Parts: sequence; C-alpha cells; structure tokens
Amino acid sequence: MSSNTFFNFATWVNAEIQSSQLARTNSILQSQLSAVSQVLHAQSLNNDRALKKADDIQAFREIVFTLKKQLSEVLEVLEEQPLEALVFYLNSVQAFVYIDPSLFPSFSDKEYVDEVQRLVSQLEASVFARYDSGLVRAILKYKSIDSVHADLKVRRFFVKAMQLTEDERYRGFMGIKETYVTDLKKYCADRYSDRFWNAYIKYDRPGRVEQCVRSRMKKINEPTAEFQRKIRILEEIELWKNSRAILEMNEEELEALETSILSWLEAKKFDADAIGLALPEPGSLFEDRIDRAQ
Repeated sequence: MSSNTFFNFATWVNAEIQSSQLARTNSILQSQLSAVSQVLHAQSLNNDRALKKADDIQAFREIVFTLKKQLSEVLEVLEEQPLEALVFYLNSVQAFVYIDPSLFPSFSDKEYVDEVQRLVSQLEASVFARYDSGLVRAILKYKSIDSVHADLKVRRFFVKAMQLTEDERYRGFMGIKETYVTDLKKYCADRYSDRFWNAYIKYDRPGRVEQCVRSRMKKINEPTAEFQRKIRILEEIELWKNSRAILEMNEEELEALETSILSWLEAKKFDADAIGLALPEPGSLFEDRIDRAQ
C-alpha cells in the first residue's frame, strides 16, 4: 500500500467545509504531506531515528507549522462547525502519529512538536466530547476494514478456483477440461462480475486459466506485512479472533466472514450518516481493486 493512503485529506470522508481559510490551509498541508509521504512512511517504521537531511528537517518543520496553524483554526470554529473539526481530525490523525518529536535533532523543534501534540490532544478531547468516541474510532478504521473486505473477496474467488483446479472431475487425458472454465466462469458471473474475470483472469483457454489461477493463488498465499496489519484490525473490532487462520479458510468460510465485515461497514455508514458525515459505500474499495487490476 502506498504511504500516500495515510495522507489523503478530505477525500474518504465528506462534509462541506464552511471556512475558506481552513480549506486553503488544508490544501497546503495536503501538498506538503504528499511531497514527503515516503519519508514519513519510512520514519514510521523507525520512529526512534531522527531526520538527518537538512531538506527533510525543513520540510517537516513546515508541516508542523501548517498543522499548528490549522489546528488553531479548527479549534476556533469548533463551537460553530463541530463537523469540520471531526473531518479534520479523521483525515489528519495519521499525520499526527507520524510527526513525532524524536524525528527532530533540535530541542527547540522537539518543544514545538510537543506544543502541536497538545493541540492535537485538545482537538481529540473536543471531538470526543461532541461525538460518540466509539463511532469516531470505528470511522478511523472504516477504510482499512473495507480494504480487508476487498482482500478477502478477491481471495475467496481464487480459493474457489483452486478448489475446482484440484477437482479430479475436471481432469482428462489432455489436461484440464473446458468444463473447468465453464463452471469457474459461472461462479464468477453469479458471485462477481464479467469485469472481475476480465481484470483477474483475462483468458478462456483452460490451460491459461489454470496457470493464471495457480500464479494468483501463490501470490495471495504470501501476504504482506500490510495485509497482516489490516487483518489484525478485525481482531480489534472483534470480527475475527485469529488472523493467521484466514489463510486456511475455505470459500464458504471466507464468504461468511465477508458478510460479517459488510454488515459492520453498513452499520458504521448508517451511524456516520446520522451525524452528517458521508462515508464511501461499503465494498467500494473492491470495485476500485478491479479497476486497478485491469
């Protein structure tokens, strides 16, 4: 996953921003974060290591300055526009995690970051005082959970495909039979879409389809650290107890877990709608995944 995912301000949650000054500052901060996102991601993995390059140090100083400016503006409009404060908090909370005093070699810079973090704590307390803290924390996980849903849905197709691949009924003297493709395509049409087939399989000849399925399954069975991190979020919201066991689940078990995840997403979207916050439709990241695979 690109580190830019963490800094995608004002796009995955939507609410009208009334303050033009706040919108301008937000745009500046988005640009700054995009420019140094790779450094931020690397530093998040080693947050006990201070920045070494003068250009990086200056870039991070500018981000902290912009954060402080925007936090001050958000706190000023909090009483009149609490939803703006919530949107800012949701969209920028990951940046607060990455910007740590230990990044800076200078004591004065560390003090400045500490001051910004106190403003962050003040904003968080104000947001939680106005909105249900459980819902806010759930919304922070919403995108990651929808991404898990997409991962599992892709996985389910190839688990089913491998089940058919290894079924002796589809084996003949000349290799895998045409009926293998016919039945796999029917499963795809019933549970997925032609778009999914064209993005992930692309072929019609049995041998090429089998080759594609085996190749995809091998890749899927080598989950990245990012996938494991996302799966662990399921444990945090008590949707799943053993992230490692997911790699051993059959097609029916995966579908049942997908259904549970989708129900969770739908419930959180409903609760967010009730406070005026528009979240993406549950399952939208699965459609994005198909688009990227084509």
